[in-house]
Amino acid sequence: MSRSKQELPQSYVALVAALLVLTTAVFVRYVVDRASVGSALVSSFSWSLAVPLLWISLSGAVVALLLRRFVSPLVAVIGGALAGGVAGWPSYSALGIICGMALGLVVTLDRTTWMLQFVLRVSLVGFVGYVGVGWARSYGLEYATLVNSTTIALFLAVGLVQAGLILVPIWRRLHFRSGNVVDWRKLASGLCVSVFWLLFAAAFWAFGWHGELKRRVREIESSGGKIAFERSNQNVGSWNWQIPRAWNVELVDPSPTQIATLRGIPKVNQLSLSGATVDDGFVMNLPHWAQTTRLTLRDTQVAGEFLEARSVRTAYLIVERSPISDASMKWVAQMKQLRSLSLVETTVTAVGLRALVGCVQLSQLTLRSRLIQNADMQSLQGLNVQSLELDCPRVTEDGLSVLSRLPRLESVSLGKRMSIGSHLVLRLGASRTLTSAHLFFDSLTPEIVEALKELEQQGINLYVRTNEPDRQRRYRLERELKFIDVRFLRS
Repeated sequence: MSRSKQELPQSYVALVAALLVLTTAVFVRYVVDRASVGSALVSSFSWSLAVPLLWISLSGAVVALLLRRFVSPLVAVIGGALAGGVAGWPSYSALGIICGMALGLVVTLDRTTWMLQFVLRVSLVGFVGYVGVGWARSYGLEYATLVNSTTIALFLAVGLVQAGLILVPIWRRLHFRSGNVVDWRKLASGLCVSVFWLLFAAAFWAFGWHGELKRRVREIESSGGKIAFERSNQNVGSWNWQIPRAWNVELVDPSPTQIATLRGIPKVNQLSLSGATVDDGFVMNLPHWAQTTRLTLRDTQVAGEFLEARSVRTAYLIVERSPISDASMKWVAQMKQLRSLSLVETTVTAVGLRALVGCVQLSQLTLRSRLIQNADMQSLQGLNVQSLELDCPRVTEDGLSVLSRLPRLESVSLGKRMSIGSHLVLRLGASRTLTSAHLFFDSLTPEIVEALKELEQQGINLYVRTNEPDRQRRYRLERELKFIDVRFLRS
């Protein structure tokens, strides 16, 4: 025997509505989070979620209907939740429990009430707006512009569906009396309801618009990358239709979706690429590399052939553990805005360093390589660098004699893999333009200490790093070199 509608309190109906909203929220979360790529949201939904959701719905509904018919509504709710959870185990247990509980509550009602109709419309309008606008922006990012047929068609489709869900029920409620006299009370009520639904739909447009970009950012960060956007000049509550510009983008073995996201960003200030999949052809096909201010290539297969296209804005070029060749250095020298160059464990030797003489704006150079020898250091003559950082274990004091022949050298840094003696410290004083030196020593011998004192008296700022395990000797050195920045590293 079925139960009548009057036996069910309004709090029961309110609970049904709340659970339906929660079910829709969980459903949208699973759809969006499980999408592997931006425009493949439909295929991800149809294969990875549709079958489990159908099984959960059938299991929860059948069990709830049987228990309602032969036991009681309360047992139907509990049984529907358990059936949905078991059907969704192990990947969709939470979704199954919520769906089963909602189905158990729904089947205890004789017919759908106005509150359930309201909740269903809320769920449908929100779901259509969130997912549809997310798809539209996904295509906009991949095409690098919102003015394309796919994106515009999706926006129109979402708008028409939402307009139908909002306006048709309201229009059906409006009745005109005989003589075409307008019922102003119903008209005002309908307008207020329309405004509410339009604001509700706009809110989910905003959630979908920003949610798609956040989803792509999370995908980049999950693979070890990073992306930071420029701050907008608009107010927080304003709607920004433009695709934001990125301040810093770091990609590690980028996937096709990440590449599409990068191409959709109109401007990137700092770009960092890492991974074995990055080569010259890959960088050449990126629209941003020639316009970015700072370009970093780390652990890649780049040989430098893409540099032939010439960058017009790159001021900082960092290449680490990549097979960039001597031949590519002539293209580096033609980068008119290049001010800083860092070559870490590359194959560049004397031939490539000699080509850098034509780079007139280069003021900072970093060389860290096991291949560079004393003879290669002579290729640095004629460079107008103001800051030079070296960490080349095969370069000795003879090779470092070139430092005194750099006309504009103001700062020098010698790494921990280099052997520095007292003679080199004294030789640094021969440079008339040198103002600061960063030096690393395995141990501070008495000869090196006296040389540092003499160099400090010439007005050169010294920053010394050394390994000194003896604590008593550390105290003596700190007192003896009190005007020098001395830091003791852990042994």
